[in-house]
Amino acid sequence: MRGRSMWIGRFLGAAALTAFAALGVWWAVDRAHRWETPRLDAALFTAVSDAALVSSRGRDTWLVPINLRCPTCMGRARELSVLGRAPHAPRLIFLVVDQRRKPSPSALAGLSAGGAWWDGRGVWRHRWGHRLYGEILRFDSRGRYRGTTPPSGAAAEVPEPPPDEGGEEG
Repeated sequence: MRGRSMWIGRFLGAAALTAFAALGVWWAVDRAHRWETPRLDAALFTAVSDAALVSSRGRDTWLVPINLRCPTCMGRARELSVLGRAPHAPRLIFLVVDQRRKPSPSALAGLSAGGAWWDGRGVWRHRWGHRLYGEILRFDSRGRYRGTTPPSGAAAEVPEPPPDEGGEEG
């Protein structure tokens, strides 16, 4: 009996070690992959709401990937939607990801700020290499990628208004 339990213990240990090594190899391959830099290009996605087609009007843009079946990311999206109404907030676009069919505008009815795009081609995951729902992909007013803020970060801060450019008051 003792020999059998020792054999089972060795087998389970080897299996765990193999799984850990496979995960390490997968991680290394993924990190070595050259992903595309995210672009704020409406042609890559399908508009779900008309508001997503509106110009940024000189404001930065936050592109926030969400999954409609994820309660956590929908809660985060509602929080950002409220913050997106502030006077100097960036333009907010929700990117619906990991969904086979284009969502209806009513599926996004609770998200009042900004607009929504659907990533039907998997650009966010398969070309940009992103995987975290609720992260914020930040773009400047010209659409240049500025970086990504993780979903748990202090990302909900609305930026300070730009300084007046009108010279001194008399």
